Amino acid sequence: MEREDTQKIMVSIDFYIGQPIEESPYYGYHRLAEAAIKALRPGINDLESAVLSLNVLTDLFSFQINHFIKTGHKNEIGTIIV
Repeated sequence: MEREDTQKIMVSIDFYIGQPIEESPYYGYHRLAEAAIKALRPGINDLESAVLSLNVLTDLFSFQINHFIKTGHKNEIGTIIV
């Protein structure tokens, strides 16, 4: 296999563990929920971290409700084209 072919293959493989925020902004919600759940485990029992995570999640959901993500593009007359 040529070096150039190997580089093309390596570029197309994602070695990232987790999810990049640029591709999935909702990954942060998942991580905050996970932190809240772990904080409530009997062995950890960190209520302050659980409450803080839930407060941040509530704020983020509130922001998301009031700020819609643009999902389409309109042409000059206002018809959604994409």
